[in-house]
Amino acid sequence: MDFLADKRVLTIGYARPQTEAAACLASAAECRTQLSAYLTQLKKPGSDLRIWLRAMRQAFTDFIEAGGSNGGRFGPGSDRRFNEALAQLRDRVQQQADEVSVRYKLSGLNLPEH
Repeated sequence: MDFLADKRVLTIGYARPQTEAAACLASAAECRTQLSAYLTQLKKPGSDLRIWLRAMRQAFTDFIEAGGSNGGRFGPGSDRRFNEALAQLRDRVQQQADEVSVRYKLSGLNLPEH
C-alpha cells in the first residue's frame, strides 16, 4: 500500500493534461514491475493476495495498453481519452486495494476522486 500511495499515476487528481501522459505511463510501468516482483515473493499460488495483486497488475497493464505504442494514443488532443483511462485505472486499483486492506487490516489506499 505504501508503494502505491506514492505513485504519480494514482495520486494526482483528475482532469490532467495530456502532457503528463508520458510520466503517468512510466509510473504505471514501474507499478506493474513492482507488483510482478511482489507476486514472485508469494508462496501460495491460489491465495487471495495473489489474485488481488494480479488484478492490480492487470489494471496497470491495461492502462499502458490504452496508451498504445510509445504512448501514441495519449498524444496531443487526447485529454479525454487519457483521463478516462486514468479514472478506470484508479477505480480498479482502489477496488483491489480496498479488498486487501479489509482482509489484512491495513490502512487503505486513498486515491483522489474523479
